[in-house]
Amino acid sequence: MIILDFSTLVVIPLLIYIITRNIAITIVFLCFCLRFLNSPDKKLVKQTVQPNMFYSPSSGYIREITTDDTYTTISLFLNVFDNHTQYIPITSNVISIEKFSGLFAPAFLEHSVNNTRVKTTLYNPKLNFQYTITQITGLLTRRILNFLQTQNQDTQLTPGERLGFIVLGSRVDITIPNKNIQQILVKTGDHVNSMNKMILVK
Repeated sequence: MIILDFSTLVVIPLLIYIITRNIAITIVFLCFCLRFLNSPDKKLVKQTVQPNMFYSPSSGYIREITTDDTYTTISLFLNVFDNHTQYIPITSNVISIEKFSGLFAPAFLEHSVNNTRVKTTLYNPKLNFQYTITQITGLLTRRILNFLQTQNQDTQLTPGERLGFIVLGSRVDITIPNKNIQQILVKTGDHVNSMNKMILVK
């Protein structure tokens, strides 16, 4: 599946051509854009899904893992080579989707938490816990897609279904209650791919 984004597929290649006046460079850049906008299907075979496994909803490098008295947040930084699709990490129902306007700071900076973002709150019925996945823009990102807007709270989503896509970037935060964490299977600095095992939950 290719995400059709006008600015990435038309405007940016056109600007590259205007700047370089080189059709070969423009075609190479367009091919890169097509690869970047590829959103592969990550649905897992039912027999391979572990009901108490929280899979990584996105590709990226683990920038930091922070914990307070109630929640643990894992922050993923996506580079240009990562798959920029976000997926459902565990059997869930949608509770809410909230959009926040904000900055467009580089995603690796601390205050990028205040960037424009979309926060999706989901609920796992079997283990009875809520968690959030926050898609956050970066310096270049201007568009966040969320594919769950038409879902109601009665629709059960399975691991690997598409949650959303961040065009040209940049950061994904996963927040989960401490009481539901049995073991975190990743550490700061790790690179994970979408649907890699991330957290053993209880």
